Amino acid sequence: MKIRVVKTASEVMAVQVEWYHQNKRFILLYDWSALSGKALNDLLLMAEIWIKDICTQMAFFQD
Repeated sequence: MKIRVVKTASEVMAVQVEWYHQNKRFILLYDWSALSGKALNDLLLMAEIWIKDICTQMAFFQD
C-alpha cells in the first residue's frame, strides 16, 4: 500500500491510500483533504496509522 497526495480541482490537497496489484492501481481510501500544511501532515499520519491497522503483513524495512 502506498500513500499519495494529489491536488483536487478545487486546489485542495487530498490524501489517497492506494494498492497496486498486477500493474493496476486500486484506491482504497480517498476521503481526506487539507487546506493547510499542518492539516496535510496530520492526514498523512492518519493514513499511515490506517495502513498499519489494516495490513497484517509486517514491513520488510521499518521507516
